[in-house]
Amino acid sequence: MKTFPPISKEFTDTILERELTLVLDTDQRTLVLRFGKPIQDVETVDSFDWRCPIQLIGRGKEALHPGVGVDSLQALINAIKIAQIELESLERETGGVVHWLDHRGYGLPQI
Repeated sequence: MKTFPPISKEFTDTILERELTLVLDTDQRTLVLRFGKPIQDVETVDSFDWRCPIQLIGRGKEALHPGVGVDSLQALINAIKIAQIELESLERETGGVVHWLDHRGYGLPQI
């Protein structure tokens, strides 16, 4: 059985960025959500899949798992899903609410 190296978490060139605000009871914290350029470097049995790295800066732990897919679009879609899950998790952990453009929510599409 072939073993594969771990999926890289190295960030590529930023292609998308969104500034958000985490609103807490007595404080506000700026968050920056970044998506890196998809790259075809995830080794599979007979080829390479794509990954789209993401970062959520301002949370305290900046490393996130990349979205992975059979093509660059699927990798980006999965990265958006992961970003949404991370933002929801941040709200639960802190008891805060994430805002974009002074409105509750992230401005990410429901996928």
